[in-house]
Amino acid sequence: MIANHPELLRDAEYLLTEGGSGVRSTGGRIIYRIGFGEKAALWIKMTAIGRGGHGSVPIPDSAANRLVRAAHRVTEWQTPVRLLPEVEEYFRRIAPLETEPSASKLGNLAAAMRDPVFLQELPERYPMVNVLVRNTVSLTVLEAGRQTNVIPDTAACRLDVRLLPGESSRDFLAQLRRVVDDDRVKLEVIEEFGPSNSSPPHSPLFQVLEKTLQSHQPDAIVAAWLDNGYTESQMYRKLGIKAYGFSPVVATPDVLATKHGANERVSVDQIRQALIILFEAVCSIQ
Repeated sequence: MIANHPELLRDAEYLLTEGGSGVRSTGGRIIYRIGFGEKAALWIKMTAIGRGGHGSVPIPDSAANRLVRAAHRVTEWQTPVRLLPEVEEYFRRIAPLETEPSASKLGNLAAAMRDPVFLQELPERYPMVNVLVRNTVSLTVLEAGRQTNVIPDTAACRLDVRLLPGESSRDFLAQLRRVVDDDRVKLEVIEEFGPSNSSPPHSPLFQVLEKTLQSHQPDAIVAAWLDNGYTESQMYRKLGIKAYGFSPVVATPDVLATKHGANERVSVDQIRQALIILFEAVCSIQ
């Protein structure tokens, strides 16, 4: 539609779609996250080339060995951190729901990120903070050989890269090549979704959504959310449409754990309540 009939969409000022969510904190408070932007996906294939042979005679610099060493360097790489104002504000709002010392750290994330110990703890102790303050790389696919007794002459893996808004895919690739540090390992972009973009987190529609949510749940926390995943909002924003992830379904941790998994589900009661909130929000737009 965007490529062939953009004229059907250009009169739209706003788009409400996936990307936001409602979650219930451990203390029972509800957090409504309205998605104003997403990280940009960049998928890369990393291929190592080497000499093949019989499995009974090890080859130290085989393709598979080279790939494993390169992949290890990539997965151990801690990319630079960068704190976006909207991300800082989101964690400041939810900080009171945390216990110490997390509450103090999230409440003043800029100061916490100057602490080397906190940065070292990020991937394990604060995984959602970690993915929203840096570009990330996940090793997702491994491909090498078909027979146990044959050393393959090529081996490959795929990397799922997610870039923060404002980051350049070209610059990231240059950094990644320096980390790999092997001229017999090739990096190839297999899918690029375009640069990350966002919509203003204080637009009239955003304010309507916030007001509607709080009319149903006065003690809820409503905050702009940078989605670590990807939605089609990025494509619609190129047409000048302000797009927001808005899903007022409140999910419990056990339901959230089913996302993209077996028996993925959501409560029927939550769907009914979310439809009422969505209907009221749309009717309130002037």
